[in-house]
Amino acid sequence: MPDYSTVTEPPGNMGSKEQLSMLFTRYHWASNFCEGKTVLEVGCGAGQGLGLLAKKASLVMGGDIEPQNLIFAQRHYNGRDEIKLIQFDGHFFPLKDKSIDVVLLYEAIYYLSQPEKFMEESGRVLKDTGVLLICTVNRNWSDFNPSPYSTKYLSVPVLYWLLKPRFSKVEIAEVPRAAAMA
Repeated sequence: MPDYSTVTEPPGNMGSKEQLSMLFTRYHWASNFCEGKTVLEVGCGAGQGLGLLAKKASLVMGGDIEPQNLIFAQRHYNGRDEIKLIQFDGHFFPLKDKSIDVVLLYEAIYYLSQPEKFMEESGRVLKDTGVLLICTVNRNWSDFNPSPYSTKYLSVPVLYWLLKPRFSKVEIAEVPRAAAMA
């Protein structure tokens, strides 16, 4: 198995202003869906956005396959009852059916060898009124930098095609690239 701790932003690793702005923009946008909700972030990495989500959610669970990523997150969020960390593979969630309000997958779908399994699991654990939020890179950007551990980068039509049979309502939105912060 690849060491995914090498492709996540661990605490203390100084990202660029643009990277930080993009992270904040995405998690801030997601937090609008989380008011009083039970939230699961699959592939949470070192947990960069869990704290922001927890400001609105009643419970945030961060899951990752890489133990080192969860160690980073545990050190940072130690003692916060509203944030739980779980080690699991994004193809199989160790959670009860219809137990989650919001599932997030940020910048990780391209690591999954079977993204349709992730979508099936998301549909299984989401409540009837639940929301699945996926954010992924646009491989057509001029400065696109593929991850050495990616399995495949999904285009918007392919992502839609995978989601549509599993979810009654699918919306595709482009979150604008964050402008570099001054």
